[in-house]
Amino acid sequence: VPYDHLILATGAQTAWGELDDPNGLALPWRGDRQATELGRRVLKAFAQQGDTDAQRRALRFTIAGGGPSGVELAAELASRIQRDLLHRVSAEARRHHRVVLIEAQSELLPSFPPAARRHARRALESLGVDLHLNTRVTTFDGRSIGLDNGDPLPGEHLIWAGGVEAPPWVRDLGLPLSDDGFVLVEDTLSVPDVEGLFVAGDLAHRRDGLCWPRLAASAAHMGPVAAENVLLDLVGASMRPFDYTHLGHLMRLGHGEG
Repeated sequence: VPYDHLILATGAQTAWGELDDPNGLALPWRGDRQATELGRRVLKAFAQQGDTDAQRRALRFTIAGGGPSGVELAAELASRIQRDLLHRVSAEARRHHRVVLIEAQSELLPSFPPAARRHARRALESLGVDLHLNTRVTTFDGRSIGLDNGDPLPGEHLIWAGGVEAPPWVRDLGLPLSDDGFVLVEDTLSVPDVEGLFVAGDLAHRRDGLCWPRLAASAAHMGPVAAENVLLDLVGASMRPFDYTHLGHLMRLGHGEG
């Protein structure tokens, strides 16, 4: 398909790392559809009656990834289960339910200031979240989660919040790429030495090495700038640089905490 201008805005994809999940059972934590699916699983698990091994596995929700998405999810999930479900379910369900958070590094939220990391950990512990640090998830078969440093954990739910990576097909485009496979762009979001090509969203990586945060907030601001620069380029005018100021993270840590 010929074009005069092209904006690549396909985003990134889930970074599965070395996870061996042959049946694709892990749930990537990406958006509305996955959130709806997790809510369905939670309600189904707590609606079951009895005390079998299968029912105990269904009541364990394991999250891989101790960054902002994983920490917020663990806190919200544990908080909502306590507030909305535990007073309505059987004693067996109350006893066996678990929210587990696994992080490969020695601390949660490794990119955050120490005080924020400590606060988040205290909030999770107060909610009863089981923390496994310095631990990598290696396998998942729908019944147990394999770890690199110990016995597998039982559980039929693995929610993957382990970050994102560039789609592999980007490497076949012949474009300038960062070391991790994202497309290098000028501050105008144009690709250097490629006429009429712009990149917006998670796929864009600044040519000068100062990376924009791969968040919906920055991507939403990139779209209008890319569109405006297409129009400016059509009339031969100077293009506008994308100037994004990151105002920080807002993270819920359960009811009344953040």
